[in-house]
Amino acid sequence: MSKYLPFLLVATLAEVSLALPQGGQAPFSITISASDSDFKVNSEVKIRLVFKNTSTEEIPYMRGPGTGVEPHGEFFTIVEVHDAKGELVPQTRYHRLLRGKDDTNANRAAPEKSGAAQPTLERPEPRPLIWRSFSGIMLKPGESRNEDIVVSKLYDLSQPGQYTISASRRLSNVTTDPHSKLVAKSNTLTIRITK
Repeated sequence: MSKYLPFLLVATLAEVSLALPQGGQAPFSITISASDSDFKVNSEVKIRLVFKNTSTEEIPYMRGPGTGVEPHGEFFTIVEVHDAKGELVPQTRYHRLLRGKDDTNANRAAPEKSGAAQPTLERPEPRPLIWRSFSGIMLKPGESRNEDIVVSKLYDLSQPGQYTISASRRLSNVTTDPHSKLVAKSNTLTIRITK
C-alpha cells in the first residue's frame, strides 16, 4: 500500500486544485514575526510563520507528521535574508543541502609549484542526513497553522548589523497540480544583530 501513497497524494491534490479559484492570486497568505527585533551574535534567530487559507474553499497544507507548531518550517518555505546593503547573506551548509545544492566540501590539496607532486584528495566531510517526512491535511476557509523557522540555521548571521527577512511558499510542490505555481510572499521583518 505504501508504494501507492505518492500517487494517491498527487490524485488528491489534483482533485482539490480544481475547486480553487482560477487566476494568479494565491488562495493563502503567509505572515512572519519574531519574538524580538534585537539578537546577540551567535544566538538563535527564530521566526514564526502563520499559513492561512484566505480562499472560500479547502486547500491542501503540507507539514511534518507531528502536532502543534511545525518546528521545521524551512522544509516547506523559502526564506531570504539580506544585509543592510541589500545583499543576500551567505547560506549555511544545512541550507544548501536542504535545497539540494551539492556541498560535499571535497578539497583538493594544491599541487606544488614544481608540478612534480600529484595532488592528494582529502576525505570529504560527511554529508549530514536531513530527514523529511510529510503529512498533508486540508485547511478550511479562514483556518491557519503555525510554523517555526530557525533563520540562523539557514543563514550566516554571525556579523553584527541590520538584516531583513522575508519568506515565500508555493501552495504545492506537486508539478502536476496546476496551482503549484501559485506563490504567497510574506511581509518583511527587520532585525538587528548586536555584539
